[in-house]
Amino acid sequence: MEEILLRDLFFYFAATALLIPIFRYLKLESILGYLSAGILLGPFCFDLIHHVENIQDISQLGIIMLMFVIGLELTPQRINHLKKTILLEGGSQFFVSSFLLGTCFLLAGLDLKISLLISAALALSSTAFSLTWLKENECLTKSYGQSSIGILIFQDLIIIPLLSIIPFFIPSAEQEGFSYWSTMTKTLLFIAYMAMSHFTILPLLKKIYDTQARDVFIAACLMFLLGSSLVVGNLGLSKALGAFVAGIFLSGSHLKTQIQSFSLPLKSMAMGVFFMSFGLTLDIPFFYENIFTLVALSFSLVAIKACVLLFHGLVVFRKWQPSLSLSLILSQGGEFGLLAIGLMIDSGLLNQGLGKMILSTVTLSIFLGPFMGKVILFMERKRVPDLQLVQSMYCNDDLKQDETSKENQGLTKAA
Repeated sequence: MEEILLRDLFFYFAATALLIPIFRYLKLESILGYLSAGILLGPFCFDLIHHVENIQDISQLGIIMLMFVIGLELTPQRINHLKKTILLEGGSQFFVSSFLLGTCFLLAGLDLKISLLISAALALSSTAFSLTWLKENECLTKSYGQSSIGILIFQDLIIIPLLSIIPFFIPSAEQEGFSYWSTMTKTLLFIAYMAMSHFTILPLLKKIYDTQARDVFIAACLMFLLGSSLVVGNLGLSKALGAFVAGIFLSGSHLKTQIQSFSLPLKSMAMGVFFMSFGLTLDIPFFYENIFTLVALSFSLVAIKACVLLFHGLVVFRKWQPSLSLSLILSQGGEFGLLAIGLMIDSGLLNQGLGKMILSTVTLSIFLGPFMGKVILFMERKRVPDLQLVQSMYCNDDLKQDETSKENQGLTKAA
């Protein structure tokens, strides 16, 4: 078993070292490289990784690290600065997109609760792709970049209750009945754990940091992170919620910079395993058998989300250029959508056929993300006219006509 695990890890690191630089050289996103690596290493190509469950178990660490880093970035000052964007823009995008997608699923004959869960998962965008693209292309400070950050923060926050409520929709849980006493007990235990963390764990981390033993400090932070995930998971909630809470607790500490120095590389590597695990489980024969259906569904998903974001952008910016850019950069599916759909499949809420169809649709939409980014850069080079520019052109034309008429009148009087 130890040799098998080491061999699987070797192939993962080998694929990362070989494929990711190639994708970056081609100016494609690392996400596509990890997904492609998973497909190549999977059972439908070279079949080099025989125990996919090993990679899938490790991939859960990617979600835990991602939620920890997100919580670490959400300082009270940043939330206060972006609260209007987060609540209004993020909320409107999520709920309008969920409503439209849910309506489509209801019309297709799916159950109401399943339609709500699937539409909420598909309304999410890829935080990993979008933020990376905005940062690499220096677009974070632009108007659509700021709106994208607010919308993505809202989605990162809404995933916590979304993952937490999925267990309540499991048929076995429904048969056992809903226990208000159990829910209240779990809530009180969760509050007690947060209070204990504030008064005991944070001072402990500060004392360990003062010893200047970096290895011990990293081990203590990881202990707190994984311990929070396990405690909250044992309370029946999402392990990602525990990681998020751990990040929130440390976001206002002076230790934040030191924690980020080791958590960000770990997050990137663990998220690579997460995306590779989806590539490993992607059913290539199923994809080829349903290629036209999947392409139609992927473009429909992107089109619905893009239309919602475009309308939202026109209301907020009143310009075509940033509105189109916003609609393209956030129109794909996301890693949290893959996580939520995978959880619904594992819990039995979705059958394997429908689950494969939705997972393949989201994966294909993620593949479209980098090409959407190239369209944005092309538009910015060509400077697509916006509403205000068009209006100013008409105004300038009117002014020129007035000046020409005045010159003609002057020449007539002089004659």
